[in-house]
Amino acid sequence: MPKPLNVFISYAHKDGAKLAPQLQADLTARGYDTWLERARLQGGSNWSREIEEALDNADVVLALLSAGSFESEVVVSGPRRE
Repeated sequence: MPKPLNVFISYAHKDGAKLAPQLQADLTARGYDTWLERARLQGGSNWSREIEEALDNADVVLALLSAGSFESEVVVSGPRRE
């Protein structure tokens, strides 16, 4: 059995908070290994490092582009590196 594709889902909280988890659920139900920060990041996590690692391991990156994503400082400049 082949390894499922690893899908990283990126979105703006401002206006993608409903669509992203639904997309994750739909993809997971179809056998994809999905990464969504709400499900994967824990309190006290080094979120920028974990996101970078998830991006490095992703086979597919889905960027949900919306008005909120273009207004987000994180999307425009990227996560801060420590």
